[in-house]
Amino acid sequence: MMTSTRMGSMHWTLRRKGRMTFKDQITYVRSSALVQLKARLPHLPFLTEGPSTKHSAELLEQVKIPSSPLIQEAQAYVRDLATDTIFYHSIRAYFWGSLLRLKSHHSMDEETFYLSCLFHDLGLTSSLHGKLEGAECFTLESAQAGQQFLQQHDVAEETQDTIFGAITLHLNPIVDGKENGWIAHYLNAGTACDVIGARYGEIHKSDRQTVLQRYPRGTFKSDLIRIFEQEAAMRPCSRIALMNRFGFLKMIQCAPFSS
Repeated sequence: MMTSTRMGSMHWTLRRKGRMTFKDQITYVRSSALVQLKARLPHLPFLTEGPSTKHSAELLEQVKIPSSPLIQEAQAYVRDLATDTIFYHSIRAYFWGSLLRLKSHHSMDEETFYLSCLFHDLGLTSSLHGKLEGAECFTLESAQAGQQFLQQHDVAEETQDTIFGAITLHLNPIVDGKENGWIAHYLNAGTACDVIGARYGEIHKSDRQTVLQRYPRGTFKSDLIRIFEQEAAMRPCSRIALMNRFGFLKMIQCAPFSS
């Protein structure tokens, strides 16, 4: 696996512990500006991504949660630590990311992607949040918890690194699939869809309704805002703290979901 020093990468996170420099903040804000422009002006043709959303197809029947013994143990491990808010968000992110991937015809290992989704917010659970000494971002706590689980189950180091990197990158405004791998790209896309509604319109309405019925949001918006406010207060130099200063919590409130 190629080592990357890009902000949010595994190498960057381990070296910086998730703490942003002023240069990192400038880079992040520039990337965020394009993402927010795309979200607010989706009708501009040069800002659209992929085929027209008016012709989105029903694809949900093609998306299945993997069922290997490793997946079953990982799901039980996460379910034991996570609230309904975090657990169902992780599964919805898997479905949104998978549906967007099918629409774009990219290939990736579904089991590795599901594990990335399962573990990506473990650092926000009460058992782990703020518990890792020196950590300046919850994604480091999430990635290390996932890595420890995978090591205990003798998962290949390359797969561990793929999942670790996808988790630490997922907070970036843009995660390029060609540069960072499609698992990282679609973890970012799936979580962004669930949190702020990014690319939500590209998913067929019936598929959206089915996923939301199976994995209800409950009080997701208010719960996530509270958790992110805690993260920002605890870690003022983190990506979440910077995002909050530039209106991220308002974007959560305005996402195209009732809760």
